[in-house]
Amino acid sequence: MPAHIPKYSRLFRIKVQSIQAIQCIVLSSKGQLAVEYVVCMPVVLIVALIALNAGCYLGACALFDRSFAEAVRIHASAPAYGQDDRAICTALQHDLEYAQRGDNLSVSVESEATAGGLKRYSATLGYAPLITGPLRDYIMGVPMPYLDHVQSITIHQYRPGVML
Repeated sequence: MPAHIPKYSRLFRIKVQSIQAIQCIVLSSKGQLAVEYVVCMPVVLIVALIALNAGCYLGACALFDRSFAEAVRIHASAPAYGQDDRAICTALQHDLEYAQRGDNLSVSVESEATAGGLKRYSATLGYAPLITGPLRDYIMGVPMPYLDHVQSITIHQYRPGVML
């Protein structure tokens, strides 16, 4: 044997022994990744579903707020001659439902007179979480409530031909 082989063979033996030790450690924990996956995956899916629902709800609320302010500005600030509050609320609700277009969303609008001849229009956005959908009110016997977002705007209506 040449003189340089024994010098490297000891180092090679140490490397081989350390690789074998690592293989023994890896082979002794065979299947542990599958167990960790089975345990962690439902938690990851639940957190992802909650994040998805939160994002959808916040997006629906932002769109609802902008759409409601725009609809009140168009329909309620200067109503047509002879148009009553019921017709204004119906027009507001129609515009809000058209803007939302979701199976898991519901919209309701109501009005009330306040002091000083002002009108307050209140709209409520109902949001059903995506896991329940529009038709499931119960999951395993647990009632799933709608999340409500309420927006109200108080205005002074312009009446054509009326002097203040």
